[in-house]
Amino acid sequence: MLQVEQSNVYRLSAHAERHCVADEVSYLERLVQARKLLMEQRSDMRCELQRCQKSIEQLGDAINLLDAILNDEAQLNEPDREA
Repeated sequence: MLQVEQSNVYRLSAHAERHCVADEVSYLERLVQARKLLMEQRSDMRCELQRCQKSIEQLGDAINLLDAILNDEAQLNEPDREA
């Protein structure tokens, strides 16, 4: 009778250990998936940052061009001061 109880304890212990290992593996898989998702998001954010920086540069160039045009136009509209 004692041997049957010991066998049951070992069987239950092995089952619990397998269950615990399965839980740990599942947890690690979720961590790996979360890390992959974060890495993809980080890559997307870097691309978006580069796109925004390029847009800002282009806006700066457009502002400089407009300033030059306005300065040229202002000089053309100034009356002659020699008189």
